[in-house]
Amino acid sequence: VMVRENEIRFEQSPKGLFVQDSLLFITFPELGLKIYSIDNIAAPSELSTIELPGNPKNVLARGDTVFVASGSAGVHLVDISIPESPALIGSTADIADAADLQLSENNLIVADRDWGIRIYDININTLPEISNIYTGSAVSIKLQNNHLYSAGYGVNIYDISDPVSPIHIMQLSDDFWLYQSFALELYQSYLYIFHNFSFWNQISILDISDLNNVQSVGGMYLNMSSNLQYDSMHISDDKIGYLHGCDVIFKSLTDPGAPTLIGSYNTGGSITDIGVSLDSTFTIAMVSTNGGGLRTVDFTDPLNPVETDYIVLGWEGNTINQFYSLAFDRQLIDIGPFNIAQVYLGFYGYEPYFGGIGQASILPDGGIWDMGLASTFGVYHDMLFVKDYIGYGNVESGLMIYNLSEPNISIFSEIEHDAYDVVEEDGYLYLADYSVLRIYN
Repeated sequence: VMVRENEIRFEQSPKGLFVQDSLLFITFPELGLKIYSIDNIAAPSELSTIELPGNPKNVLARGDTVFVASGSAGVHLVDISIPESPALIGSTADIADAADLQLSENNLIVADRDWGIRIYDININTLPEISNIYTGSAVSIKLQNNHLYSAGYGVNIYDISDPVSPIHIMQLSDDFWLYQSFALELYQSYLYIFHNFSFWNQISILDISDLNNVQSVGGMYLNMSSNLQYDSMHISDDKIGYLHGCDVIFKSLTDPGAPTLIGSYNTGGSITDIGVSLDSTFTIAMVSTNGGGLRTVDFTDPLNPVETDYIVLGWEGNTINQFYSLAFDRQLIDIGPFNIAQVYLGFYGYEPYFGGIGQASILPDGGIWDMGLASTFGVYHDMLFVKDYIGYGNVESGLMIYNLSEPNISIFSEIEHDAYDVVEEDGYLYLADYSVLRIYN
């Protein structure tokens, strides 16, 4: 059972994180490195931020030094002897795209996405390169007992006991169809490889206890929609977690060669927005999902939610590609013995239906009535319903407010700013405009 202890919100999407003792290191593209104290996990505190050139991604720490893979800017060394005042003390050069990192006793090993493997001496702040191995591409690397495992154009194994003169032991691509590999993990004497297999994605499991006789012992087949994120597979203790389409899968590695399912979480698609109706007889959460669906879930018992309905919405025979947002009319409509909730949706479709407004009715049992869609231009990232007015936030054309009480649903007002999110409270409208919060009466 996973229990959320806390959360930290950011203005950017973090790319990499690493924990050392009571410090949490998080990297951000076009920003750099943030350092948090997690002495009190219930109340993490930000200690500092240091800007770093390039596109910071993976991060490792050892002692008072943090290593940050930063794409075409190489790898940065940051002194954290005073966590509240980190200092950039060195960087590598001549790296096309630093993607992943590993540390040996005296060396930093870098996966260069557009080259291969590069090995540096970490005892000198200038990080002199002592050797390199051209593989065409390396996106994920793991080190175990002086053996380096590299994923990219296939999976290669090297002996780096002498880092100045690495020895290529073998390539596993031909025998196990590992030509396009995205991520690696090691557990005991087993290698887990996230790769593309023909028209499918797969996690292959290889027994590497004897490198002269590597054996395939199993695999986990994934569908084509599986997220091919680098580092989208992780092993902790005796469990493996990975992404599979809309699911997060957890399996036990008690038998490393035959992982067994211990739990999963289904997102129901890529969740883009959620709302809750106010009918006292039932509690329904509305989730708009990529793929053109609208889903109702009964959360009367929040520990045991029950899906009550799911429909695919379309217009003139065209399935809508993506729903981005939804908003409830908080005033329920009385129809005979029923109280019906109205919900409005912002969608994005294929040409010629660039975007528009949808409407549906929710019955007391959670059933959905499709009330149709209207095509307009723009992509609606957030929506808000207040009395007879509905506002649509659009990053291209701003916030458009419509009067729904008029037959032709006319535009009541328009705010020409990027609109990622919008809320209303006590007569004030709060608009998220990228890095600016705007407040309107």
